Amino acid sequence: FFFRYITNDTVKNLSTSYIDSMLSTLKGFLEFVNDHIFDCKYENINEMTLNDIRFLNNSDIYGFIFYLAENHNSIGTRIKKIEHLRTFFDFLYRFFILLQFLQIYLQTVISFLYYTSK
Repeated sequence: FFFRYITNDTVKNLSTSYIDSMLSTLKGFLEFVNDHIFDCKYENINEMTLNDIRFLNNSDIYGFIFYLAENHNSIGTRIKKIEHLRTFFDFLYRFFILLQFLQIYLQTVISFLYYTSK
């Protein structure tokens, strides 16, 4: 979903190189999470689920930023990667809000149909 979101010209007007950079940041972040947070739980980051990502917290993100600093990434690179992560987590936040809304809506419709069919 996220890849479609960032490559959709009507939503975002992002260059191909920016998208590649963002995807590289996300790959690096997920590899960091797998190695340092999940203790290499997954052989491949593609095995991670939305629930794995959903339960990450601020200290996990700070850990990634500290990791970047320890590996001599420049301040500009770290700022760019933080912006990429902000975009990603903003997307996830909106996605989960939409899912919660749909769940509530469906429960309401099902309840309505149940009570009107009696």
